[in-house]
Amino acid sequence: MNLITVALGAVPDVATGRRLHDLGELSDADAAKVLFHRRKQETGHSEQLRPNQQSIAAFAAVHEGSDGPCLRTGNWRDGDEAALLDTLLEPCRGLGTLVSWGGEDLSLLGYRALKHARHAGMFGVRDETSYCRCDLQAELALGQPAALAPLHEIAHLLALPGVAQVPVDAWEALLADEPEPLMIDLELRAIHIYLIGLRRMQIAQQRTPAQVAESTRALRDNLEDRREPHLQRFLQQWGED
Repeated sequence: MNLITVALGAVPDVATGRRLHDLGELSDADAAKVLFHRRKQETGHSEQLRPNQQSIAAFAAVHEGSDGPCLRTGNWRDGDEAALLDTLLEPCRGLGTLVSWGGEDLSLLGYRALKHARHAGMFGVRDETSYCRCDLQAELALGQPAALAPLHEIAHLLALPGVAQVPVDAWEALLADEPEPLMIDLELRAIHIYLIGLRRMQIAQQRTPAQVAESTRALRDNLEDRREPHLQRFLQQWGED
């Protein structure tokens, strides 16, 4: 099975929020403040919105195709959410495993695919467009909430270059129309999830050590063709396996 790893930039779904809470003509920023406030009242401590109250503003994904793994990205400057979903999900058609770090991204993908009527494979329809879904963080923790580990700590465990301890805030990036820091963060996360996913597949005997080494070399080759400074720094820090 092909491995597809994804990291999403989630923002408040202010359009749905306006309808849900009758917010009228409030600006996007003010409508989002209402959503955050109501969520904090609900939880008592957290403003983190449920996935059904969010939308996708950006993504980074590592897709495995006929030419090996390839880093793909998109953000609000590239099109609306439906277009981003098409760019993200179209290469996933065919049997594969869609992997995230934390289940929120997979739930968000499901809700947004539902909204835009995209990709039946998100909903367990077993046909030529289907793929499995895996929250790698939960799987490694054996379903134990107390054992859930942040991505940056697992990166250090495996001697990978690492990601930021605190992800870039996608909503602040969208309001400022500054996608670059967010995209750097998402790209590095998707790459790390892919590398961890490869090791998990080797342990599960879904790939041989030789196949994992081949995929790793192919990813390195793909990234070497990219000239972005953060990717070149990643390659410099990434030791040979």
